[in-house]
Amino acid sequence: MRLVLEPPARDDGRKTIMFIDDIFDSKEYPALKPVKEMLNKEYCCLTAHRDRRPDNTVTLIRTLCLGEFKPDLIVAYGSGATIAAQIKGIEKVLIKPYYSTSSVLKDMLGEKKEKVRIELPNFENPEYLTIVRPMVLDYKHLEISAFRNGYNNGAHALFFANDIESGAYREYIKLFGNAVIVPGENILDPNGINCIARFIRGVIET
Repeated sequence: MRLVLEPPARDDGRKTIMFIDDIFDSKEYPALKPVKEMLNKEYCCLTAHRDRRPDNTVTLIRTLCLGEFKPDLIVAYGSGATIAAQIKGIEKVLIKPYYSTSSVLKDMLGEKKEKVRIELPNFENPEYLTIVRPMVLDYKHLEISAFRNGYNNGAHALFFANDIESGAYREYIKLFGNAVIVPGENILDPNGINCIARFIRGVIET
């Protein structure tokens, strides 16, 4: 098993950004795609396609960052923040970070189900994610690890203006104390995309 980077990493002198999507994003419709496309001419933008088991993904990304490829910045969305939080020594921008993925997945399984298959947002060729109990336990382990070891220290968290009343925002403020609010309704809002891209440029060029 190996981590797939899209496009493959290359050394052309540009700074590199690794994007880590939310677990519920499909390959064809990742939420971070508009931001990535806006920055792609300025930076080498790579997407790490995750293994279904988050523990495996963390091991693979960590090995890659310590070996042949080390990005200048990691940008993660949603539950991708739980993965990003395990990687030390690299600056991070977390967009709408969410650290309760294990609870969401557990509720989807229900008390008696060992696995459940859900459709991901791909309108042309439907993709499915099979949620199993080991996946839930993996996320729970990573969430505890992130809090216990302070791996989130130094990360930049961005939320949208209408997220202030959301559980994810309240959870983040309670755990880590501060976050940046950007305009726009969601990750696909053009105004929000521009603000996120501008913020990322500011971080990576500092």
